Amino acid sequence: MKTYQLNYLLSPELYNEAVKEAGETIERMLADAGAILENIEAPSKKDLGVSIAGQKSAFLGAINFSMAADKLADFRPQMTAFKPVLRYMLSIKRPARAQKKAPRTLDKAKWTPKKEAKVEMMDIEKKLGEILGE
Repeated sequence: MKTYQLNYLLSPELYNEAVKEAGETIERMLADAGAILENIEAPSKKDLGVSIAGQKSAFLGAINFSMAADKLADFRPQMTAFKPVLRYMLSIKRPARAQKKAPRTLDKAKWTPKKEAKVEMMDIEKKLGEILGE
């Protein structure tokens, strides 16, 4: 089983009850296809950067779920045929990587700053004189 994330846009012409019902219908379609729902974000109204199907805003919802890859092929045509959905995106969620090592810390007891030798003005003037050929 792989973990997926489904993001979907619903038509802004729907009323609040219809938006809630459409979100529940999508959840039901996933459950009927054999998905294990993990995290559900209810659809909320968002302004779109680019118009989709002539709409400048839409209701954006997201669902994280686990499902066998072969059963996912049965779900896609249902999602495409569902009329309130303007567009959807299905992506595979990769598991978070475990941190290999603890971050390095500076041991102040072992670290001592390097002290630079102080240079006198006379030494600088002599060196400049040598370089300039005076």
